[in-house]
Amino acid sequence: MTQSSEQRGGERIDHDQNLKNAILDYPYQAVALFAAREAERIDEGAKVTPLRQGK
Repeated sequence: MTQSSEQRGGERIDHDQNLKNAILDYPYQAVALFAAREAERIDEGAKVTPLRQGK
């Protein structure tokens, strides 16, 4: 079990994966959270495309 995981009712919860999923589901909000100054300059019509790292 990793530091970011815990057991709940026999089910493994992976908090790292949950955070990654949230970033993918809410890309504009993620940019605003992690790079607020840069987010201010993003045009409303801009498309945020996440890049995935292969294993």
